[in-house]
Formats: sequence, structure tokens, C-alpha cells
Amino acid sequence: MVDLDGAKDGVRINDQVVIEAAKLPVKVQIGGGIRTREDIEHYLSNGVSRVIIGSLAIRNPELAVSFIEEFGAEKIVIGIDAKDGMAATEGWIETSSQSATDVAKFFASKGAKHFIYTDIATDGTLQGPNIDANKKLVSAGQAEVIVSGGIGTLDDIRSVKKAAAGSPIAGVIIGKALYEKRFTLEEALSC
Repeated sequence: MVDLDGAKDGVRINDQVVIEAAKLPVKVQIGGGIRTREDIEHYLSNGVSRVIIGSLAIRNPELAVSFIEEFGAEKIVIGIDAKDGMAATEGWIETSSQSATDVAKFFASKGAKHFIYTDIATDGTLQGPNIDANKKLVSAGQAEVIVSGGIGTLDDIRSVKKAAAGSPIAGVIIGKALYEKRFTLEEALSC
């Protein structure tokens, strides 16, 4: 889940909805608006499985590393949103001077085990994921990567699965394609 309002405003906004979802018999990970230790503790103590650190990881990497150390690499996911290969922050409003691969290398060297990579150019387009950028990130970080952005067909999921063979690509995030009923969750899971 992503609190897009929180990502843009830099504070938790839709946290109660996330906490309600975490009561269901599913694992929930949340990103957006998470900027403090208290934000992380709030979610984790209310049943959320993993917390995604994005903008904070770019702006204050030392603090993000301290969160990995304190809460554990299984609880903290580094979210890398990229535009033309450069890491973006604040709900995609600002682009940093760091490449996505450099961010992945840094955090992998500090113990991060999980990344979500969103290619801003493909997100919401339903035109297919940026497989090459994801492969580049995987080789840079050597940690588990979840592909986000562009999934519009079952063939897109299959292409990620094919690219994942022998690599730490762990899965895909599907949003708009499900909302628009291009396929069902069951069909996606069968891929």
C-alpha cells in the first residue's frame, strides 16, 4: 500500500485505513509519508509487516540505515522511485542527483535486503515495466527487488518472471490494471 497523500505532504495521512487493512489475514507493507522512527513504530506495532522508506532514504541515508539496524532488514524496505534513472523524492515531485543504482548499492552495503523500484515513466501507463532498469538495479544492489510501474497485461507479469529467473527479482506491484479489470488477481497469481 502507498499513502500518496502522505508521500506528497511528508506525514502519515491515511494510516488508519492501512491499519484496518493490516487486520486482514494478509501481509501489508506501507510507504508514503514515513519520515520518523515514530512513523515506523506506529505501523509495525499496529500489524503492518514492512515499512517502505523512500524520500527519507534519499534525503537522510544515515537515518534510514539506523532504521534498518533498529527494526531489522526484514521490516524496512527501501523504496526507490526513479525518473530517467535518477532517484526521485516527495511523491515524485523532486528529482535527486543520485542514480537509482547508486542508492541501491549504498543501502545493500548497509544491510538492506528489500527494494521496491518504481520507474516513474512507466507507472500507471499500463505499457509494460522497465525490465532493463530493474535488472540494472538488481545487479547493483544484489538484494530482493519488487518491480513497480507499467504492469498492464498478464504478459507483462510473465516478462518480469522470465527476467527474474536466477535473479533476486521477487515480484511485481499491480495497481491500475486490477482497478481497470484488465485481468483478475487470480489470473495474475497464476502467472
